[in-house]
Amino acid sequence: MKVIKLGASVAVHGTGLTGKIVDRHLEGPPWYLVLLDHIGKTKWMREGWLTEHCNRMDPSLIEDFEDRLKVYVASSWRNPQQPDVVAGLRAEGFAVYDFRNPHPGDQGFHWSEIDPRWQEWDVDGFIFGLEHAIACDGFRKDMSALKWCDVCVLLLPCGRSAHLEAGWAAGAGKRLVVMLEKIEPELMYKMAEQIIAPNREELACMLHEIWLENRL
Repeated sequence: MKVIKLGASVAVHGTGLTGKIVDRHLEGPPWYLVLLDHIGKTKWMREGWLTEHCNRMDPSLIEDFEDRLKVYVASSWRNPQQPDVVAGLRAEGFAVYDFRNPHPGDQGFHWSEIDPRWQEWDVDGFIFGLEHAIACDGFRKDMSALKWCDVCVLLLPCGRSAHLEAGWAAGAGKRLVVMLEKIEPELMYKMAEQIIAPNREELACMLHEIWLENRL
């Protein structure tokens, strides 16, 4: 994976602003902490704001980052296993996207940010909420991470969003692993390459095998 070097001087696409890369978040599509020259403050920016047209970026500012398997954990805010699974896979050396913390300082998408009474919406209210700028931004972050990943892990119990994400990943040719404990039989789980019990050690071994296969 190619990333912008720490210390690189960059221009923010379409704004005329300049700054320097002082930190990076590479657990998902890359985000960079930029020290902006004109105000002397830092701001996290996604890679596209800095490399919208990669051929315009000075090659000397780009470096190869370690080759890590990229993992998207599709789950639920209500699943208490999700933080431990993300942390455990990162400890094993995988690059893991966390929808609860897409990048430093970002606590993930919440419908309540759009409307505290979102659970009372009718269909028209829901459609309106989907078009809200906050919803569009949350969707873009998660979809960018799905396109970025090599493997999608569907961690049950989870709901509609996670299953849509897993189905999209399988259709896009990503490797799909389902982790479940108690669930009624589901025919479409045949899209998964592996179905396993919630054992983080077994999952890590499986992902290491996939990483080795990808390198061949």
